[in-house]
Amino acid sequence: MAIGGAISVVILLGAELGLRAAGLGPSAERFRWIAHEQLQSVPAPNQDTWYCKDSASSGERRLPLRINAFGQRGEDYPLEKAAGERRVLAVGDSLTFGQGVRDEESWPAQLRGLLQEPAPAELRWRTINAGVNGWSAWHYQRYVETEAMRFDPDVIVVGLYFGNDMLPPPDLGGPPAWLENALRRTALYDAAARLHRELFSSRAGTRARGASGREAQARIERYIGVRESELRPREQRELWALVALPALERMRDVCERNGVPFVCVLIPTPLLGCQHDSVEVYELLKAAIERASIRVVDTLPVLVELGEKAWLPWDPGHLSVEGNRRLSQLVQPAVNAAADRLSER
Repeated sequence: MAIGGAISVVILLGAELGLRAAGLGPSAERFRWIAHEQLQSVPAPNQDTWYCKDSASSGERRLPLRINAFGQRGEDYPLEKAAGERRVLAVGDSLTFGQGVRDEESWPAQLRGLLQEPAPAELRWRTINAGVNGWSAWHYQRYVETEAMRFDPDVIVVGLYFGNDMLPPPDLGGPPAWLENALRRTALYDAAARLHRELFSSRAGTRARGASGREAQARIERYIGVRESELRPREQRELWALVALPALERMRDVCERNGVPFVCVLIPTPLLGCQHDSVEVYELLKAAIERASIRVVDTLPVLVELGEKAWLPWDPGHLSVEGNRRLSQLVQPAVNAAADRLSER
C-alpha cells in the first residue's frame, strides 16, 4: 500500500510538472477563489481580473473586474470609517455581485450615486458589494454572523433571489481550507476546473441552441438543478420555510443586537419577471418576511414592467445594466428611511 501511494504521488507530481512545462500552469488572470472555513469559497482578495463574457454572437469580450483586499467587488477602502461616512453593506449572490455587468453597473454601485446626490456635503455614502456568485441564504446568514459587523455598516441590505437562494445548506465535507487552498494553486486543479467549465458550457449551449429565450433559460436551469419553479407550491413553501426564512430571521436578530437596520430585497427569477410563472409562492414568501418584522423591497412589479429588458440577452439569468439601475432606485428609499431612523436616535 505504501508503494502504491508513493507511485501515485510520483504520477501526480509528474503530471503537475508536465502541465507547467507545457505552459498550462495556474492562470494568473482567471478569476480566483479561495476556500473559507465558515463560508466554503470566497473570491480571492486583491484581483484585477475578468469574470465573464458579454457578446451574444462571439462571446469573446471580457468584462474587467476588481476584487478588493476584503474579497469584495469594487474599490479598496480603509476598514475604519472616515468622519461623516455612512456605509451600506450589500450581501447576496451573483445578482448582487453584478454578474455580466461592470463594477460600477451593479446595483450596489449604482445605489451609491443615488444616495450621494441628495446628501449634504459633509455626509459621504459608501456602498460595499459583498455579493458572491453561487451563495444562498445560508451563506448570507453566516456572513452577517461572522464578517459583516467588522465593516461597521449603517445599513445591511440582503438581496434574496427567489431561485437557488432557497436551496438547503451546502455539504460542508471535504478537505480543510488550508489544504484546499494549496490544491487550488496547482496546475492539475486549474486543468480540472477548466475542463468542467468547458463541459458545462458545451452542454448548456447545446440545450439552448435553437430554443427561445424562455425555453433556453428553463433548460439551463434544469441542467444545473436550480429551477425551484418546477416544484409544487407546497414544496416551495416548505423549502423557504425551512431555509430562507430562518436565515433572514437570524440576520435580523444579529442586526438588531448591533443596532443596524436590516433590509431584504426580494428578487424574482427571470421566469417570474417575464410573467412565465405563477407569483403565488413569491407573494406568500414576501408576506412571511414582512410578518417577521423585516423590511422588504419588492422588485417584481418593476422587473415585470421592464420585461426582458431587465435581463441580459446573452445570460438571461442575470440582471442587465438597466435592471440593476431600476433595482438600485427601489432600494434607495428603504436605505434612506433606515438612515433617517438612525439619525433620530
